[in-house]
Amino acid sequence: MSTLECPICAATRHRTLVEREAVPVMQNKRFASAEAARGSDTGALRFVQCGGCGFVWNAAFEPAKVVYDPDYENCQTCSPAFQQHLAERVARVAALADAATTGNQLALVEVGCGQGDFLAATVAALGLTRKVSAVGFDPAFHGQDGDVKGGCRIYKRYLSPSSLEDAGISPSLVVSRHTIEHIDRPLEFLRMIRRSLGDAQASLVLETPTSSWILRNGVMHDFFYEHCSLFDVRSMAEALSRAGFEATSIGEVFGGQYLWVEARVAHDAAPPGRDAFAAYRERWTAQVTAWTDAGHTIAVWGAGAKGVTFAGMVDPAGQRIDCVVDRNVAKQGHFLPMTGHPIVAPARIAARGVTHVLVMNPEYLAEIEAEIRDNGLSARCFVVE
Repeated sequence: MSTLECPICAATRHRTLVEREAVPVMQNKRFASAEAARGSDTGALRFVQCGGCGFVWNAAFEPAKVVYDPDYENCQTCSPAFQQHLAERVARVAALADAATTGNQLALVEVGCGQGDFLAATVAALGLTRKVSAVGFDPAFHGQDGDVKGGCRIYKRYLSPSSLEDAGISPSLVVSRHTIEHIDRPLEFLRMIRRSLGDAQASLVLETPTSSWILRNGVMHDFFYEHCSLFDVRSMAEALSRAGFEATSIGEVFGGQYLWVEARVAHDAAPPGRDAFAAYRERWTAQVTAWTDAGHTIAVWGAGAKGVTFAGMVDPAGQRIDCVVDRNVAKQGHFLPMTGHPIVAPARIAARGVTHVLVMNPEYLAEIEAEIRDNGLSARCFVVE
């Protein structure tokens, strides 16, 4: 059995849809000369479909190859047909925003806003009957970080858990159009948005190409490098649920090519208690067991309180988790209390054959992944949530 795991549901059953050895990694990057264009970077396609939730992804995707900067140009508004589609979507988002307004205050955020045109059009559609705060995030924005365009402030960066706090905004509606398909870890992307919202009674709108239309119509040219994550209705609902959102509507728009998703923050989960603790322990014990039974070698990153507690919950006998990684040299060469798991330096995980790293705190995910990558290691990271 293949041990390739679905990024959404972790199922290992899948089927291969398309394989290509060398395709452009940036379909929408501008090149100043034919010579430069011909020398552009390439990557491989290996699109597979999960046999569990139906999610489609490029298993050969290398995120470091894709860099979104001001040379990236993906404007589609030259087409009257697409302008009509945008007008319909702007009207829908404005209606949702109007319904989400608290008093006379409305806070609107767009993740992956491009040049801010959709966000500005939405603000204009809302009119002057209320105070609107609108913020967009996109590293490919052509202006300067923090520039104001059409009444919206645009930050030339990716959204992070602290971005909304830094921008001084607590949104009632978050929009992300044609962004999640570019994310190789879409579940973590959705969870990051959910963490950013905190306890807010916020709604989420997504628009993304749907794999259903591609497969239904045999549109093979819609499998390309930038779009490494493709959803259908079922896989999108699964991802939203796992990320802490509740889907209120998932449908197809633009002739069935795109999914239009409306969701809200899920606040109706039972508070943590004895049953929640038992379910958490059983879920992670089962996951670690399944990984090790499939031949994977597991490490926990962080020999602090979180790591010690997690290891004791899911592997009290010290038989499933191979080791615990910690940068603190004073801890390296020692062992966790009770379980006896060895504490090792990050550089040691390659020699131990570690394939899966469990990250205790999502705030450290980016730096842990960078350290693994910089050391030429291939272990995959999973946030424990």
